Amino acid sequence: MTAQRTKIALTGLQWTLGLVILIEAILFLLPNAAHAFASTHMPNIIRIVLGWGEIAGCILMLLTPAGTEPPGARPVTVGQYHAWLVPAGNGAALVFRDATPGQDLMIGESRLSEPQFLRLVATGLS
Repeated sequence: MTAQRTKIALTGLQWTLGLVILIEAILFLLPNAAHAFASTHMPNIIRIVLGWGEIAGCILMLLTPAGTEPPGARPVTVGQYHAWLVPAGNGAALVFRDATPGQDLMIGESRLSEPQFLRLVATGLS
């Protein structure tokens, strides 16, 4: 599949998924859903916070171009593989694009420093 067709497919998938989740979040906030949510015995404010949080996440997802790398990500080489190192709080995650054809692989660790994490993954991949 060419790069242009992949980008079009990812954009279509992103918008389809985003719109479906957005519609479900709006339905979750409607008064009809309050009765079903009441059976969970949680306060109604939880339903409202979850619904609005989901709507905010969907809007952010729809506004982010498909296939962009996360902020702060930098390319790294781990053994013979190329990946993106994404810093996350006190740890990091590695994202291998197309680890197998059409699928990405993400490895995350929150307790190791970046150099220790890269050495650990390189040892496991060799």
